[in-house]
Amino acid sequence: MFDYGERKYIRSIIYSKISIFILVIFVVLIIKNVWIAYQDEKITRINNEVARQELNELNGGEKNILFEIEKLETRLGREEEIRNKFRVAKEGEEMVMIINEKNDIGTEYEALKESLWGNFLIFFKDIDI
Repeated sequence: MFDYGERKYIRSIIYSKISIFILVIFVVLIIKNVWIAYQDEKITRINNEVARQELNELNGGEKNILFEIEKLETRLGREEEIRNKFRVAKEGEEMVMIINEKNDIGTEYEALKESLWGNFLIFFKDIDI
């Protein structure tokens, strides 16, 4: 194999400061690339989970839409949808409409009267009650 002088020369090259420095740089670059790959894998895993959740939500929405389509294919389903959207009644039926009798101008006036600034504005403004 190698004699003593050749082995000493090879060891001096391998254990020299330059070769150790090059080896350290090489290891640092490898560690940096491994870290970047790890971060990318972590982001990909999170994006995969988000995509799965969105898929589950869309599948649930698809089931609701299919249910609504089946409901609208029947006569009663169409009638119910028309009644809900357009507020119509059949012949002979009566509808009751409940109207909230809230006087918005009066409540604004009352709110203005409670503050000093409101009293000042009321003094200079002509507010119809």
